Amino acid sequence: MSAKENQPTVRIKPVASMVQIPGYVIKNVLGKGGMATVYLAIQESIGRQVALKVLAPDHHDETFSDRFLREARISSQLSHPNIITVYDAGVHQGHHYMAMEFIDGRNLKQARNDLSRKERVEIVKQVARALDFAGQKGYVHRDIKPENVMLHSDGRAILTDFGIARSHQDTATGLTVTGKAIGTPHYMSPEQTKGLKVDHRSDIYSLGVVLYECLAGYVPYDGPSVVAVGIKHISDPIPQLPNSMQVFQTIINTAMSKDPAHRYQSAGDMLAALEAISEAELDYIEAKAAAAPAGDGTASSTMVSATVSQTSVDAMTPPPPSSTGHRKARRPKRQPTTITETNDYKRLMARKRRVLYLFLLIVAGTVGWIYRAPLTQWWQVELRPRLAENFPQVFAPAVPPTEIPATAAPDTPSPPAADAGPDSGAPTATVQPGLPSAEVRAQIEALRAGLDDNPDNAHELFNHYRQILDADPQSEFARQGIRDLRSWFSDRIHTALEEGRLEQARHMLETLADNFPQARFRDGFRHLEQELLRAETLQLHLAKARRYIAGDALIRPAGANAVEELRAVLAIEPDHAEARQMMRDIVTGYYRTARKQMEAGNLHDAMASVRTGLGVIEGDSDLLSLKQQIQAKLDKEGAFSAQLARAERQIQAGNLLTPPGESAYDIYKTILLSDARNEPANAGLKRIAELLAVEIHDAVHAGKYQQAQQLLDRAESQLGLTDPLAEARASLEKALSAHQPRISQVVFANGTIDSMAPQARPVILKAGQPLHIAFAYLNFKEAITVLEARVLDRFGKALVTTTVIINNARGRQQFSPEIPGGLKPGRYWFELRLDNRPLIREPFLARPAQRPARPRL
Repeated sequence: MSAKENQPTVRIKPVASMVQIPGYVIKNVLGKGGMATVYLAIQESIGRQVALKVLAPDHHDETFSDRFLREARISSQLSHPNIITVYDAGVHQGHHYMAMEFIDGRNLKQARNDLSRKERVEIVKQVARALDFAGQKGYVHRDIKPENVMLHSDGRAILTDFGIARSHQDTATGLTVTGKAIGTPHYMSPEQTKGLKVDHRSDIYSLGVVLYECLAGYVPYDGPSVVAVGIKHISDPIPQLPNSMQVFQTIINTAMSKDPAHRYQSAGDMLAALEAISEAELDYIEAKAAAAPAGDGTASSTMVSATVSQTSVDAMTPPPPSSTGHRKARRPKRQPTTITETNDYKRLMARKRRVLYLFLLIVAGTVGWIYRAPLTQWWQVELRPRLAENFPQVFAPAVPPTEIPATAAPDTPSPPAADAGPDSGAPTATVQPGLPSAEVRAQIEALRAGLDDNPDNAHELFNHYRQILDADPQSEFARQGIRDLRSWFSDRIHTALEEGRLEQARHMLETLADNFPQARFRDGFRHLEQELLRAETLQLHLAKARRYIAGDALIRPAGANAVEELRAVLAIEPDHAEARQMMRDIVTGYYRTARKQMEAGNLHDAMASVRTGLGVIEGDSDLLSLKQQIQAKLDKEGAFSAQLARAERQIQAGNLLTPPGESAYDIYKTILLSDARNEPANAGLKRIAELLAVEIHDAVHAGKYQQAQQLLDRAESQLGLTDPLAEARASLEKALSAHQPRISQVVFANGTIDSMAPQARPVILKAGQPLHIAFAYLNFKEAITVLEARVLDRFGKALVTTTVIINNARGRQQFSPEIPGGLKPGRYWFELRLDNRPLIREPFLARPAQRPARPRL
C-alpha cells in the first residue's frame, strides 16, 4: 500500500479558507473552538501527519498568546507516553501555531459508554502516571477532565490541553485575567473554585472527580449554575459510590478531600492505591455492573436524579463518531462471570464483611459515646415526639397531661394537714406539666432578655431546656424554647450576613451547630452555611482587590491583580454594587490617563490606555468615545506622513527655503497650520535653522561675508531669531569686525601731536586754541582711501567738514581742521566716515583758559 493509503482516514469539516503555515500542507479542519482551530496537516519535511493548532485571529492579545505559547512550551518539556507530544511551534504572519501528535481516536467523554469500568479505571491509572510525571517536573495542569484525555488506537490514554497549565512557582490563583474560572466547574477543586493558590494536589482532586464519573456514570456534584456547583465542591460531603463499588470509596474520599493536606500528596500515591485493587475485585465490579439493569437504584441517594438523567441520556444518545468517520459498534453488555461462585472469592468476601461489621460496630459505639448528649437531645426533641404521634401506645408519656399538685419550694415549710381542709378557702395549687419552677423560669427569662447583648447566653439556655426535657420529654415549654432559640439564631445570622459582620455570623453558626448538632443536616442550616461561605468568598476577593488597587496592581501581574479579583466577585454576584463601582473607578483612571496622554500628543500611549480600560469593562461609552477621538487624531497624523516624507526629500536636496511653496520650510509650515503641535513638523523647522546656521558659518569661514549676510537675513525673516541663527549672526559680526577698515585710536590736542598715548575720556582742550587730531587706522586698502572728517557741535550740527587721504593699509594720520571763530567753550563731536558709513565718533570738551590772579594792593 502507498503511504497515502496507510494514513488513517479522518472525518473532516470543509472550510472556505485556511491559513498557510510554511512547512505544512493543511488538509482540512479537525475541530474548531473559541480559542483555536485544529487542522489535519502533513509535515512536509518527513511526510508525517500532525494536528496543527492555530490560534484564532481574534485571540491574538497578550493573554491568549501567552497561554498558547505556554501550552507549547510546557508540552514540549514533558516527554511521556501519556502526554501529548509537541513537534513544533512558532508564529507566521501573526498566526501562532503549534504542531502536535495526531491522535486518531476519541476522548474519554465520547468513548466512556463504550468502555467497561475496568477499562475506565485503567485509563485513570494512565492519567495518574502522566500527572505524577508532570508534578515531578513542577507543573500543574489545572483542567483535568474527560474531554482532555484522548484515547490512542494503541491503547494509550493521552493527556492534552496544557493551555492553562502553570509551574508551581507561577501558580497564583484559580482565575485568569479575563475573569473566567480556570478549569471546568464540575472538575475544579475547592481551592481552585475559591480562587486560592493551587498546586499539583488540585489535579489529584480533579482526577478523583473523573474516577468517580467513570465508576458511577455521573459527576459527583451538579447544580443549576456554575456558582451552585462550585459551592457544592466547597461545602457538600463527598457522595457515596454504589454498594458494588465501595472498594473505590476510600480512594475517592482521599483524592476528593476538601483539604489538600488530606489528599494523596502525589499522583503516584493515588496510582499505587488504584493498583492495590485486585483483578478479582475489578472483575466482580464489572460483573455486578453488567448484571444490574439501568437505573437499579444502586447509586447514592444524593445523586439519584443525576443517575436517572445520565442513564436516560446514555440510552437515547448514540455514541459519537470516531475520528475515522465510522461509527464504532456499541460494546455488548458483559454477562456475569463465574468468579463470584468460587470458594476463594466467597471466603474473601466473608472475611471482609466480618472486618467491616466489627469496624462499624466500634465506630458506632465511639460516635454514640462522644455525641451522647446531642443524640439524647435529638431523641427527645425530634424523634420521640414524631414517634409518639404515630405510635401513641408505645411512646405515650409516663404522666398524663392533667393538672398535678405543685411542689413547694425547698425552703418553704408545708402547711399542716389540718389547716388544708376543704373549708379552709385555700385553692389547690396546680401547674402545667413540664413547666419548670418559678426560679428556673426567671433564670431562663433573664438569659433570654440578655441574649441580644450576650449571644453566649444561648448555650446556657440550651442546657436549661435540655435539663427540662430530661425530666419531661414532652415539655412543650422546653420544646418551644428550643424552637425559639433556633429562630433567634437564624434571624441573627441573617442580620449579620446582611450587615457584613461575617466573623460574627460564622461564630453564631458554629455556636448553633455546637448546641444543635442535628441542625447540620437540615436544609436551612446548609443554606445559611452556603450563604456565609459565599459572603466570605466575596469578602476575600474584595479585600485582595483593595490591596492590589493600593499597590497599583490593577491588571498585572496575571493572577495577582485587582481586576481578576473583582471579576471573581461579579462571577459569583453579577450585581455586586461595590465590585461594579471599583471596576468603574479603575476604568475612570484609565480614561483620565488616556485623555492626558492624548492632550500631550502621545496618541499611541493614549490608545494603549484606552484599550486596557476596555479590557476591564468592554463597551464602556466614555472610553469608546475617547477611542474615536484618538483614532481621528492618529488618522490625521497618518495623513501628514506623506508631507513629512516630501519635506525630508527637500532637505536632502538642499531646498531648505527655496523654491517657494515647495521648500522644506513651506511644507512644514503647511502641516503646522493644521496641527500647531505637530512634533515632527516643529522638529523639522528647528533642523532647517540648524542647517542654515551651518551654511552661514561656512560662508563666513570662506570670507564670503556678503553671501553670509544675505542668507542670514532671509533665514531670520522666515524662521525668526533662533539660537542657531543667533550664533551665526555673532560669528558673522565678529568676522566683519576683524576684516573691515576701522579706526583703532583717536588723540585730541591744542598743538602738534607727537605721541599716540591713550587719553582719559572725555578729552578737555582749551578754548580759543587750535584743534589738532591724530588717529590710527588698519584694514584699509593699499591704494588711496579718502575719508570724510567732520567736527560737530553739541547739537550735531557740522561746524567743519574736510577730507583726509590715507595711502596705506594701516598707519596713523594727523590733521588740524579750521573751525570758524576757533574753539569756543562747550561740547564737540569728531566723526570719520568711509563711503558715507561712520567709522568712529568721539566726543571732546573745550573750556576757557584760566586768567592769572591779580596781585593784591
